[in-house]
Amino acid sequence: MQNTNNSNGSHKLTSSDFFQLFAIGLIGLLIPVVVIYRHFFIVDAVRSMMTIKYGVGVMFIVLAAFISAMNLYLAFVRPWLYQRQHGNLEKYKHDSGAPVIGGIFVVLSALYLPSSYIFGVLLLLVYFVDVGSIPWFFIMLLKHGL
Repeated sequence: MQNTNNSNGSHKLTSSDFFQLFAIGLIGLLIPVVVIYRHFFIVDAVRSMMTIKYGVGVMFIVLAAFISAMNLYLAFVRPWLYQRQHGNLEKYKHDSGAPVIGGIFVVLSALYLPSSYIFGVLLLLVYFVDVGSIPWFFIMLLKHGL
């Protein structure tokens, strides 16, 4: 995204920037839509659980939860610990974690796990708690200004 500077130093978004933000937002909205559609509105046509399919789905949800926990640690816990140890965040080096990766694991998990309200709620929780996910990208844009 390219920002142009006005004479007063503020940034102005171009139409290309708005298109990119729209595309990212659309992808960010599609992830929970896939989870909701798959786990709340579709009943598995095949009732027999394939153990491998179930195991792969659980593996992806565990990976998504791990990425979510790592992103939470890097965004909130690590800076807090550094500030407690050094008194300020002046020389603190921020790490971005693994943005968007947790969302990919959530979608893969949603595709492999059987339709279930419990899995659907768990997947949505993992997705929205992950501070590296697309909804948090837009929260940070709003917080820090476009």
